[in-house]
Amino acid sequence: MKSPVWRALALFTLAVVVIGMATDANAARRSALAGNYFIDDADDMFAFPQLYGQYQNMAIIDFAPSDGFSGDMGGNATLVWGGENHSFRVSTGRADMFSRSAMFSVGGFDRIYDWGLMGGMFPDFPEPRFTQWWDVGWATKLGDMPFGIGLTWLSDASKSDDGTNPPDPDDSYNNYNLQVGLSPFETLQLVAEFGIGGYSDDVEGTDGQNDWSTMNFNLTARGDIPNFAGLSWRYLGAFTYINYSPDNDAIDDQGIMNFRASFGPTFGTPGEWLVAGYMTFSYMSFTDDQAADSSDDDETFTMVDLPGYTLSGEYYLNNWFVVRAGVVSNYFFVTDEEGPAKDSDRFYSYTWTAGFGIDKDSFGLDFALNEDLLHSGYVLNGNLDDDAFAYITAWFNW
Repeated sequence: MKSPVWRALALFTLAVVVIGMATDANAARRSALAGNYFIDDADDMFAFPQLYGQYQNMAIIDFAPSDGFSGDMGGNATLVWGGENHSFRVSTGRADMFSRSAMFSVGGFDRIYDWGLMGGMFPDFPEPRFTQWWDVGWATKLGDMPFGIGLTWLSDASKSDDGTNPPDPDDSYNNYNLQVGLSPFETLQLVAEFGIGGYSDDVEGTDGQNDWSTMNFNLTARGDIPNFAGLSWRYLGAFTYINYSPDNDAIDDQGIMNFRASFGPTFGTPGEWLVAGYMTFSYMSFTDDQAADSSDDDETFTMVDLPGYTLSGEYYLNNWFVVRAGVVSNYFFVTDEEGPAKDSDRFYSYTWTAGFGIDKDSFGLDFALNEDLLHSGYVLNGNLDDDAFAYITAWFNW
């Protein structure tokens, strides 16, 4: 049985903000703020589609250092436009599209592997597929309530025949993800997300094929308490479930359930300075239902984050230049049960982030320094493997 620390670190890469990963999912501003959920950012609209209207008539282009898998430059782009009653979004290249609100809720929204939840969470899943076909959204108002829908469709297929008998294997992958967001009050944002997917792989030399199916579900609420004990407060609560299920009885079913709750104060004036800090409690459970012939070795892995702390802030040195910094601190309790065996452990994680931005009226550049290089020394120790020194976002509005 793998040690609980090993398993915890595997889940940790997607459950909390992790330094040193390729970033394809989020603007540099939030990365510089240590992934802080309580400081409003344009990337909130990817988790809450009803917010498209707040960021309409805007173009966002994200850049990132090369990822550790393909060596290609990461990045993505989004265009949001509209009028008084309707807003539309079209995006390309975002790696969080498999389960966008779920990634936000589990804390991996601003730093995730560009191969997504399936490859990171479920190691037995076939070769990760993240080919985008459609990534769009629409928002309007139901009376006075902002309402939005986000839709992503991932699809690819491969078929070949070299003239031999049997022919080469064929395979295909599809994933459909739907978000529905509503803000019943100015101080409350709600979203529900549901996604399904499937992967089929014709096996060369056999009469059949291997099929896998996926399902993800998420409910998230984020709200404000404007005046409590003389301060402004924010809160977030979320539930996520993700399942991977092969049709082949010889391959394990796997699932993840996560609950997260955060609460803390916010301070400042947008455009001048902002500070937000909060405490987080999270519970994550990973289950691995073994094949029928080894059902006595079913595995359950749990990880509790108590307490988790996030503190971030930004300050405008003048009317166009802003500096940012943040820290994340987590204490984890982990338990790994496999058959009759049970292992437990605890560990602590702490990291800091930094960045800066150029913020003009209709154009801006945000930089989140590549912390892995920043912490270790970029030139001094000869670490020149990455193609950029920072995560960079350019944005335009009109």
